[in-house]
This record gives sequence, structure tokens and C-alpha cells, in this order.
Amino acid sequence: MLAEPTIHGDLPTLYALPLKIDHQQMAPTSTEIRAEIQEQAQAHYRGLEFTYDDFEAILSAVSKLNEIRTTDDSYFVLGSYADDAELRLETIRNQLDNRSGARAVLMKDVAEEWEHSYPKFRLIADFATYLVGVAEHRCGGFLVEMGYFAAIDDYFAKTYVCKLAYPNNGIRETTRKYPFSWMQIGIFDLLSEEQRLLVWDSEDALEICTTRIP
Repeated sequence: MLAEPTIHGDLPTLYALPLKIDHQQMAPTSTEIRAEIQEQAQAHYRGLEFTYDDFEAILSAVSKLNEIRTTDDSYFVLGSYADDAELRLETIRNQLDNRSGARAVLMKDVAEEWEHSYPKFRLIADFATYLVGVAEHRCGGFLVEMGYFAAIDDYFAKTYVCKLAYPNNGIRETTRKYPFSWMQIGIFDLLSEEQRLLVWDSEDALEICTTRIP
């Protein structure tokens, strides 16, 4: 499990950011919004350098974040951006986004100029109804993201992962290496116990997996 960054220092209030609220409750007042956003911003930015450019990037993300927050079913699609894998992520995002009343996003869809990926990941994950991972191998930033959604109970409870199946369980006889790390395999096992691990071996099968996500 990955530890969160060291927390120290404060930030200015980010008045323009949306607030994660219970859709069944009455809309909060502007004062309540400011207080909640101040708390959430501190939780995700403490210990990190916060610049005016970061502030501007957050403001530019407000519209997209608000869509994620206010939509009944919203999906944060995560995975590798290498080669054809990015195209597969876009296909899954589009398939989920085409559902009636739903909204799906990739990391790059939300303020691409936002340099600090950790707080960006956290804010999107906070607001999304579901986290949807597409696991193809042991490389890349998605391995880190898996560590976070496994370590944070609120994230894990709303996570589905579509795992690529390899022949012979992916064992390479020449190297005896597996396509997934021991940490990923442990997370797969946890998700499998709760029937939230979906397995695919072709792009058609991956699209079918998507239909099994609520």
C-alpha cells in the first residue's frame, strides 16, 4: 500500500471549486461550500508546492469536475496511456459516457495543464461514482493508482477493474516473469472476491466487460 504525501502547511481557499455533496440533501450555502472546499484542498495539496498556475488549472477544471459531481453515475477511467492502450481507454470512456445520464472521464480530460497529478487524481476520484481500471501489464502510472484505490476504502468500494488475460497465466518460460506485479495480483484477488474483477482477452471482450459495470 502506498502512503500519502507528508502533510504540512496551508493553502488559500479555492472558492471556485465544486463540492462533493449527497445528492439527496439540500444544496449547501456558499459559506458551506467554501468551508468544505478549503478542507478538501488542504487534504490533497498539503506538502506539495502550490503555484498560481495550479490555481488556474483547478479553476479551468471546475466545469468538468462539476459534471462528475452532479451526475448520478460518473466514471473515472484509469489505465495505461502507452501505444494502443490509450485508444482502449478512450473506447471504454466513450462507451460509459454514452449511457443515459452518465458521465465518464480520463485523467487527461480534466485540465490537462494541471501538473500535480496526485491531487488531480484524488479530486476526480472523490467525485466519481465509480473508478474503472483497465489493467494490461505491470508498467506505468496505473500501478501507482491501483495502490491508492486499494489503500483508500472509499475508493476501493467503488472500483471495478478490467484485467487482461494472458495465455498460461502470463508466465514467460524464458524469464519466469509475470505480466502483473505481486501487488496487482493481491488487488485482483480482493476485487475478485467481491465480483468486481472483469477479465478480457480481446478488444471485443473488453467492451463486453464494460457492460457489467453498474
